[in-house]
Amino acid sequence: MNTIHAGRKIDSLVFTPDGQYLAEGPDTREDIQIRDMRTLEIIASLKDEVGSPLMVSSMDITPNGRYLVAHNEVSVAPEKLTIPHRIHVWDLQSRGKPVFQIGTGEFFGAPGKILQ
Repeated sequence: MNTIHAGRKIDSLVFTPDGQYLAEGPDTREDIQIRDMRTLEIIASLKDEVGSPLMVSSMDITPNGRYLVAHNEVSVAPEKLTIPHRIHVWDLQSRGKPVFQIGTGEFFGAPGKILQ
């Protein structure tokens, strides 16, 4: 049995349907890392399109293994910045190119305010 030393707190894990890769969702405002299960090496790091922090409580990979969907629960002090909880979608065939994000409508400090 091999031991993987992630070096950070992980809140969410999901394998690609073929079992070749493991996505590790952080609880520490970092990026999602994709690990090759043959070598145990990190082969990609996923960030959103503006590099904002990620705190991933749940994620899934489409049955064809192409897209990773993750729920970002990052929160900040409402007096400093309002960031909605977001759902991100990445294209795994392009090594993690962000496809789009969905604002869930949950905002800190300003309910109902849409950020542009």
